[in-house]
Amino acid sequence: MLYTVEPGDTLLKITEKFYGNRIFWQLIIDANPDLIVLIPGIRMLIPLQNAYH
Repeated sequence: MLYTVEPGDTLLKITEKFYGNRIFWQLIIDANPDLIVLIPGIRMLIPLQNAYH
């Protein structure tokens, strides 16, 4: 799914929001290899949780 970064978002906050646990942050990094900085308004790919469980 696509997620639009909001003001105040961090990688760990986004990871916890979608996966319920911060330990899965690498899934988001792997799905967005060109993403270096989280800027509000940027869209990023959030892999489906059940694809990894």
